[in-house]
Amino acid sequence: MLYVGNVYFTDSDGQCVYKIGKQSDSISVFFDGKEIAYPNGITISPDYKYLYIASFNNGIRILDIEKREIIGEPLTLINSTGLDGVKYYEHSIIGIQNAVRFRSDRKIVQYFLDESETKIVDMKIIDQNNPHFDIPTTFVIADDYLYCLANSQLGNISTEDEIRSVEALDDVLVLKYKLK
Repeated sequence: MLYVGNVYFTDSDGQCVYKIGKQSDSISVFFDGKEIAYPNGITISPDYKYLYIASFNNGIRILDIEKREIIGEPLTLINSTGLDGVKYYEHSIIGIQNAVRFRSDRKIVQYFLDESETKIVDMKIIDQNNPHFDIPTTFVIADDYLYCLANSQLGNISTEDEIRSVEALDDVLVLKYKLK
């Protein structure tokens, strides 16, 4: 498994996947392409063959690591745009869809992969329009539970990265979901 030990990451302002090789301490561009414009989340398949990248405009795109190329076309029947973070979980990709037009459309979604794990074939909404959602983001999966930050309160941050109103801040809320 040639790719075990490498680190892959994205820059959400660009269209690149970067790599730190297991034998290196330097960063290099691993993939650059408009297919993954504004990537905001990346996860890897258990066999280290594929990277699943959440492109803001194009939804989840699948990158063949060995070939360094995107597999397939963007999804048209299943919406995976506007995701903030993704995780691989048991033949699926889970993501938080928070970059949406209406607050009621914010959700946690599970996208199911086909047998080859190179195509999304179905989806399930884990939670949507939760009254606690205030730009939900950042999540982890542990022991078949998903834990997410329900109220990042990112709307209270100015373009200068300053808190607009300290009085408007709420206590941090982490939600827990059983996945199976």
